[in-house]
Amino acid sequence: LHIALDIFRLRCSQKIINVINYFEIFLFMLFGIHEIIYGIQLMVLTKNQTLPATKVIVSYTYLALPIAGITMLYFALEMIVRMKKGEKSGLGAHNTIR
Repeated sequence: LHIALDIFRLRCSQKIINVINYFEIFLFMLFGIHEIIYGIQLMVLTKNQTLPATKVIVSYTYLALPIAGITMLYFALEMIVRMKKGEKSGLGAHNTIR
């Protein structure tokens, strides 16, 4: 699938490639927001549950979801700033999230 998408990209103009790149970042950000919202909901739902052996509150295990979502948003915003500046260092082969 990635090879097919790369072939499609090679045939597009730079303007279309930029639109595709921003759309990719938008989807990445949407998934990050999804992780934040539903991760917090999972934490709220499990705040009164504990693991029997360790007595650790279960919601702590779901803390990784909102943290990952925040990290994804941070990197997506960083990529947008880099694309606006015209930088390509640190990004995928076609200036996209990989």
